[in-house]
Parts: sequence; C-alpha cells; structure tokens
Amino acid sequence: MEHSRQRTIQRLKELEAPELLINVAKGQEAPGILKSEFQTPYEFYEYSKEFPKRMPFEKNLIPLWETLGECITAYVDQEHPIVIRYYYGYPKTEYKILGNGIFDAIKNFLEFLYLEAGYSEIEIWEAVRECKLATMPNFYNKKNLYRC
Repeated sequence: MEHSRQRTIQRLKELEAPELLINVAKGQEAPGILKSEFQTPYEFYEYSKEFPKRMPFEKNLIPLWETLGECITAYVDQEHPIVIRYYYGYPKTEYKILGNGIFDAIKNFLEFLYLEAGYSEIEIWEAVRECKLATMPNFYNKKNLYRC
C-alpha cells in the first residue's frame, strides 16, 4: 500500500487524533513552541516511495509529524499500536518507541520539553491551549505536570 497525505488524514480522523496532527498532515504549521518539532511529513512520502523496504513497519506506518526532514514520528497501525521515531537512512531496526499510542506519545513529548529541553510550565501550557490538547484522554495524570 502506498502512503499518501489523503490516506494519512483519513486514518488520523478515524483514530480521533488531535486536530493539531490532522492540521499538520494537511500542511499547516503547528503553533508556538511545537512548530520546530511538529512539521508536515513531506520527506516521509518521498522516502517511503523511494525506499519502502528500508522503513520499519513500512506498510503500517501512519505519519504523525516530521522533524527537520530528518526523522518521522509515526503511529504503527497494528493490533497493539505503538508510536515510533525513525531517522531516515538508518537501519529499519533502529527506531525509538515513544509511546503506546498517539496521546501517550504527545504526553511523553511534552514531558520531554518540560523536563529535559528546558521549556517552562507556562510555555507548555500555552502550547497545550493553542493546540487544544487538554481534552486528550488522561492528560492530567502524567506526574501532575499539566495541572492548571
């Protein structure tokens, strides 16, 4: 099965992904501090056409966002879904699991921004509000980081 932007958008809607990811898939820029990380996966579509056998889970990947054209964060559409980050050109066995689903991966990413990248809680909350992420399931349960 060939990857396409339309297929990605349709599947993200079926998965009830946050509007942020649907908008990114459509080619819109993510707001605020997220725009450097959550980019439209243009390179993914080219890479998956040119080197389909080099990508992990090649036919089951639903791209969520791309970062600087270097790597893809993608949902692995399988019975027990995971979200992975894969750097283009690396062996297909070299990927990092970011979460057990879309919402888990976003929560883990926001936690990384706060705990390791040095963004303040106010900056994280700004991104959460701009992207309407506070409606995500169990959003408030991650180490109480995201309390109002």
